[in-house]
Amino acid sequence: MFCKNCGNQVSESDTFCSICGTNQKPTSIEESEKMVFNTNSNEKLLGLSEYYIEEFKKIQDSKEQYKGKFNFTAFFFGVLWGLIKGLWLSAIIAIVIGILTGGIGIIVYWIVFGIRGNYIYYNYVMKDKQIPL
Repeated sequence: MFCKNCGNQVSESDTFCSICGTNQKPTSIEESEKMVFNTNSNEKLLGLSEYYIEEFKKIQDSKEQYKGKFNFTAFFFGVLWGLIKGLWLSAIIAIVIGILTGGIGIIVYWIVFGIRGNYIYYNYVMKDKQIPL
């Protein structure tokens, strides 16, 4: 296991990092969900499925040139997918545009979520929450 602050190797039983002193034990469920393990050791980001971990790695490795493959779940469930993933602003914008355009905006957002859903979710998880991969 590696320190979530400086990357120093620590054992799972260590409470604090010997280099920087950062607490290695999550203090709450929310922090536990945000905590990141070293992905070079094939350890996972907590709370993300293998699908998103692989997509996020590809996006980051390409320096964000790769925007993610088509996400069928995001396409078929659109706004509901956005709400479940915590993309509140995107979902609310889709609903408002849908109302203003008589439903056409929702269909457009389904397509946008399908094509760019992985990248939108990547930005939310990795940048907005400041989680390094």
